[in-house]
Amino acid sequence: MRHLRLILALSVAVSAVSPAPLMARQSAAASADAATCMGAYGALGKLRDNLAVTNPDLKDIPNYASIDFSARKTELQRRTAFDPATVNANESAAITLLTGGVIDNDPSRIQRVIDTVSRCDSVFGFRPQLGQVQGAVAPSAPAPTAPLITATPIAPAAPPPAAPKPKPGQPAPPVVSAMDDRSCSVAYLALSWGNSANPTLAQALLDRAKAAGAKYMAAKPSLAVGDVQTDIQTAAKARLDPIVDGTSGPETLFADVRSCDAKYGYGIPEGATP
Repeated sequence: MRHLRLILALSVAVSAVSPAPLMARQSAAASADAATCMGAYGALGKLRDNLAVTNPDLKDIPNYASIDFSARKTELQRRTAFDPATVNANESAAITLLTGGVIDNDPSRIQRVIDTVSRCDSVFGFRPQLGQVQGAVAPSAPAPTAPLITATPIAPAAPPPAAPKPKPGQPAPPVVSAMDDRSCSVAYLALSWGNSANPTLAQALLDRAKAAGAKYMAAKPSLAVGDVQTDIQTAAKARLDPIVDGTSGPETLFADVRSCDAKYGYGIPEGATP
């Protein structure tokens, strides 16, 4: 499926073409606005080419294809004091917004990121400005005053506590989990999307989601593969959206992933910090 291929490609970064122009360092007071812009630049730098395939109209936006968004993120990091965790959270939230716009066929979500990047170009003096025809006078634009999305970075799940060892000669008790294979696939996929800023961890979680989904399919041979993929992706998005929106914390998702790790005998995934 096109959307699944896009999701699998989320961690592909765009290689730097040329560095952004060097400018005077901004004061630390601008760091909150800069962190918002760093997240938006980072997300668009990673997904620009994929989005142009699924949403060809984006290529008509002036300077969309020529700007090195990743280099502009790097330049802002050079100029300003910033909190890496905040930048990673903003970038992950922006990626979720962009991919959600593709999955739900909602161009307004993608446009929200485009508008944010254009404002950032204007505020921090980057040229050419996204969406601005070269030579035209850009209208004044207020600095971004809030993160693209209020989101808590989704941390890797910690390993479950070790169960007591059985006595000699006594068989080990089976691991009992309230999470079935479908629920585990959904939880792993949601956590993978939430960790898009960490491609290694996101891929490790995606692999676990695919393995759980395969077990679910094996037990339900009458179900069509495409229907199962759509079902799991929709359910994963429903789990992640409240966390991204800030209406729910990630604790329940973490607990479910730990339960699934215990169910399948998994340790800490690659890319996670122990």
